[in-house]
Amino acid sequence: MPFNEDTRQKEIKRNYLELLVKQLYREFDHILFTYKVKLKPVTISIKKISAYGTWDANKREIVLSMDLVKAEPWAKIVEILKHEMAHQYVHEVMKSKDCHGKDFLYACHQLRVADWARKPSLSIKDHESESPVNLTKEEEKLLRWIEKLLALAESSNEHESLQAICKVKQLCEKYNLSQIENKKTIYKSQTISHGKKRIEHYQCLIADILTSHFLVKIIYSSRFNKNLKGEEKTIVILGTEENTKLAEYVYWFLYNNIKIIWRAYCKKTQTKGIAQRNSFLKGVLNGFNQQLCLVEKDISTNTKENNQNKSIILKKINKELDAYVHYRYPRIHTSKLTYSQNFTDSYTAGKKEGLSLRLYKGLKQKASDIKMNFIEGPKMKKEDKRESPS
Repeated sequence: MPFNEDTRQKEIKRNYLELLVKQLYREFDHILFTYKVKLKPVTISIKKISAYGTWDANKREIVLSMDLVKAEPWAKIVEILKHEMAHQYVHEVMKSKDCHGKDFLYACHQLRVADWARKPSLSIKDHESESPVNLTKEEEKLLRWIEKLLALAESSNEHESLQAICKVKQLCEKYNLSQIENKKTIYKSQTISHGKKRIEHYQCLIADILTSHFLVKIIYSSRFNKNLKGEEKTIVILGTEENTKLAEYVYWFLYNNIKIIWRAYCKKTQTKGIAQRNSFLKGVLNGFNQQLCLVEKDISTNTKENNQNKSIILKKINKELDAYVHYRYPRIHTSKLTYSQNFTDSYTAGKKEGLSLRLYKGLKQKASDIKMNFIEGPKMKKEDKRESPS
């Protein structure tokens, strides 16, 4: 039989669509299990339709747009699926004919549909991580101050740098306290993905720093990746808009800079090996963590009269954040990190580097720009190249 390129391409495309449909069925079952919701099995298909998705109660079918599935990230596709499942919930569980009213919003709440995906007229551009954030004057002022202070944190003067980081944390804490006192706190999430099937030990250590110092919670999760045609591991940061932004900034800063520091150490000492690398990176991150602990101590010493009241309110913030995490992830479980053997010389050298590591500006940029800013980086030598997050 003669080779036919068109036939082969059509076969590849058909197999790929079949893979995506199978994954949508898995997502359907996973959503029901995760949120403890009972719905009858349905037919799920991908077709050329004008809407992003439809629910047909008579055929018991959820249809998603071919253009949507081809063009958009999987996380957004899942939210559209949940939107249509909410229509199914209204019809089957609530026995209602409501389209996008009160019953539909209740169903969206049960299925944890993202706010942008609850609207009757959906637009992918409404997705919170892609759309511009409408900040209040107070929030804009806060971010301007943080931007200036992070620029100071790049100072070679150790005392000035630590004081700048200290001031950033004070401003963020003050803002969080005012929000909780005024009952305005809104929690959100930000997902970090490297497009890989595992999370490295040093990434978990970075996450520990974020939870310890930046009023956020971390969830290790996974999601389908269309390019990998399989699962990828993700790190989800949960907290207020300001805290998740700052935590994401710190994550990418540390992720990129520890690699640069490690390469410089290898070049200088001829050190090699994964175990040596892990010991060194652990030292860097523990040193940076110790630096932030000094900041915490400095803040506590300078604000003794407010410490008791602040402690009460911070406990309330953590309680609210825990409730939000449980709402988003009702079936989470905890596990402990396992620590590998430390190579003393590498660990000690890394810790010394971590104690002198300084944050620099870039907070107000989008996540993609933040990554690129770290990749290019200010004041870098020509031979140093930053690792691009994959």
